[in-house]
Parts: sequence; C-alpha cells; structure tokens
Amino acid sequence: MIWQILTNFIEILLMILLLTGSRQLTAAQTVDLLERGLEFLRQQGHPVPTLLLHGGAAGADAHAAAWALAAGLPTETLKPDYDQHQHKAAPLLRNTQLVARAEVTLALYAPGRWQRGGTWDAARKTALAGKPLLELEADSLHQCYTPPPLLLC
Repeated sequence: MIWQILTNFIEILLMILLLTGSRQLTAAQTVDLLERGLEFLRQQGHPVPTLLLHGGAAGADAHAAAWALAAGLPTETLKPDYDQHQHKAAPLLRNTQLVARAEVTLALYAPGRWQRGGTWDAARKTALAGKPLLELEADSLHQCYTPPPLLLC
C-alpha cells in the first residue's frame, strides 16, 4: 500500500515530455517553438518537464536534445528498430512506444508541414491515447492544444 502511494507521488512529480518534430526545422525555429510550447503548457497547469523524450531524428529532435542538454534537462532517445521491423514500419512502431511512455506531447511542424509525416503520426497517436497534445507550426499562427480528457468521479 505504501509503495503504491509512493509510486503515485513520484509519478506526479515526474513529467515526461515527448518532443516530435519536422526534420526541416532549424535550430532557431525549434528552440522558439519549444520555449513557446513549454510556456503554454505551464499556463495550462502542466508541471515543468523532468525528461525530454524524442526519437533521435535529425532536425527538431536533435535541436531539442541540444537545447535540453544546455538547460540541464535529461533526455532519452528511442530510435526505430530497423533490425526487427520493415523500413517504413519501424518509425511508426517507435512512435507508438514514445507516446506510451510520455505524459504530454509537443509536436513541432516546419512551415507547410502542418499535420504531416511522422510528427503527425505521433501527434495523432497521442490524441487517440487521450494524452495532452500541443501542436505548433514555425512561422505560422497554427496552434492546436488537445487537453487530457476529463476524469469523472
């Protein structure tokens, strides 16, 4: 009983943020969107992330990992398993694993890439899992926040 209470308390203190984003994003675009996204999530009552989870791709993933390192935020990378899965399926299966592990997803799109590609796959899976999702597009006013579902007593 005490172990379960402790586990629940620790889970409240930890916030694993999944960062998924377009490979075409520059470092400046990624950092701008990441900082805007974190501020928005804070305003919505989400805790400060304690871990940045990403897929290890070039572009947004790599830029966000570098930002996290400089900010002292731990990161975890989960790359596709191309040895076990077909080339096209591996990243999509990896996205499923990323979403399962994260509490909140921040999806960053390059201009003209709104809700497309692997970023959209992870975002869609987050929404289907009933987890909070914030989508932002660089150089655009596109922003979409999907809060967690209400829990009824």
